[in-house]
This record gives sequence, structure tokens and C-alpha cells, in this order.
Amino acid sequence: MDGNVLRVMTRLFCDGRCTDDTAVKRDIRDTLRELYRKYADGQCGQLTQALMELGATVCVPNGEPHCEECPLNGLCRAHKEHSETDFPVRKAKKPRRIEEYTVYILECGGSVAIRKRGEHGLLAGLFELPHLDGKREAQAALDDASAWNIQANEIVSIRQRVHIFTHIEWHMACVHIRCLRCDSRFQWVTWDQLHAEYALPTAFRICLPPEV
Repeated sequence: MDGNVLRVMTRLFCDGRCTDDTAVKRDIRDTLRELYRKYADGQCGQLTQALMELGATVCVPNGEPHCEECPLNGLCRAHKEHSETDFPVRKAKKPRRIEEYTVYILECGGSVAIRKRGEHGLLAGLFELPHLDGKREAQAALDDASAWNIQANEIVSIRQRVHIFTHIEWHMACVHIRCLRCDSRFQWVTWDQLHAEYALPTAFRICLPPEV
């Protein structure tokens, strides 16, 4: 059911049931069918369009509705009770889970290290920058790089980035390290190749140095 129509109907009838419930939506749809049968006089499509327009322009979702302009304000129970903004009732959204990572931009002789993600889970099968759980300080990041046998030479920069998925936030420390050796555990590509040939997800692309 169109969200604008759902909002108009719940306000008209002061319907405090949760509209995320499929059974509630079905019940409201049945009420609409009965109203169409009694009052639409064969113009169901026009009535539906009118309700959608009413919800989009008058009985609006954000902020106070424009009840003084509404042709149904004399029938609206929520308006009579000054409770318009109490409807529709929705389930509370769960807060996004925050995950912290250290993302490594490992540069060696004009090439950068990437690897392919697994075939399951978030961003499955896409290329990524190497990363580890948790945010690391500079020395810890160098120690991680050394463990990868790439002979870390210097940290160029550490940038903080946040990427928001539907249910998760990635909080990332993006560590750009110049190294002296390309280890075979990673795939090494030039910056031009990375931009032109590899679909690096935005979550990792925002970690890249702005100058490359």
C-alpha cells in the first residue's frame, strides 16, 4: 500500500496499530475497499490518486500536516484530537551496528595492494583494500604491515573515514603506507588500473588518497 495513503487513513481513523504489520496493512486495505464500494461510484483510481496526492502535499510525513488546507479535516479523528503527528505508528528502527577497521593503502613502486573478498556476506566477491578489525595507531599499523612481509618504509598519512550501510556503520582509520616489497598474498595494480579496471566498493574507495 502507498505510504501516503496509509498515513492519511491512520490519521483519519486514529489507528494506532503498527503499520509495519502486514495484517494491519491488509485490514486498512479492506477498509479502503469498503469506502470505494460506498462512495467511489466507479472512480476508484481517481480516489486513490486523490488520497496519494493528499498525503504527499497536505497530510505530509515530516513536520506538521497542513490540516487547515485538508478537505477531510472535519472527518479526521486525529485532527479533532490534535494528535496528527502520532500517526502512523511504526516500529522503532534499530540503531546501526558500528564496526571499526584499519584499512591499509599499501603502495609499492607505483602499485597498490588489493585482494578479493569471499563469496559470501557483505560486498561478496568484490575487490577490497587489505584491512583488519579495530583502529590501530601508527606503530601498530607498521607492525601489521611488517607481518605481511612487505617491508613497510613509511606512513604517508592516516585519515579517518565513515561509510554507512543500511544496518552497519564502518568507522575506518585509513593508513597509507609506502613499502619496499610486493608480497604475493595481495594483487598489485597501478593506480590507473585500480580506477579504470576494478570496481572497488565505495567503502574502500573513500579511503584512497585524494591525490591519486
